[in-house]
Formats: sequence, structure tokens, C-alpha cells
Amino acid sequence: MGRLLSEGGFCTEALAPVHQAVELAVRALALLSGDDAAGANDDPIPAAALHKQIVSAGLLLPADAAQVSALREMASSAASIVEKTDAALMRVG
Repeated sequence: MGRLLSEGGFCTEALAPVHQAVELAVRALALLSGDDAAGANDDPIPAAALHKQIVSAGLLLPADAAQVSALREMASSAASIVEKTDAALMRVG
């Protein structure tokens, strides 16, 4: 879905499905690293745990962990932009 949206010119909208897929993959890696609590809720795996558990277990390269952090920041910014745009459109009518 992310690729389809991105290739169609909807890069901001593509971030949400890509972000969801990455977070699911990170959760799976946390479970593989022995963090049984990772599946207990839907909260993102904290960056410290990402590096301490997943990278140190060799399940993710440090550069890839940095990309996860960058994606999280982009997704947060994109969500804010989408919310502001939606609010502005609602005011206009």
C-alpha cells in the first residue's frame, strides 16, 4: 500500500502504512530477541530497547535502527501535517 501511494504522488499518505509495517517488524524482532513483553500492547518498542535488545542480538543493523528512528520522526510529523490540513479543510467547508 505504501509503495502504491508513494508512486501515485501521495508520499505523506504513504508514511502511515509503511510506519505500521515497520513497527510490526520491530515488534517481531523484539519478540525474537526474547522480549516477551513486546507483544503485550500496541505501544512502539522504545528506541533504547531497539538498540539494546534487537541490535545487540544481531537481528537489526545499527544503520537500520537509525532508519527506524528517522521513520518514526517522519511519521509523527506527517500525522501532524495531515491533521492540520484536515482541520483547515473542515473550516473552509
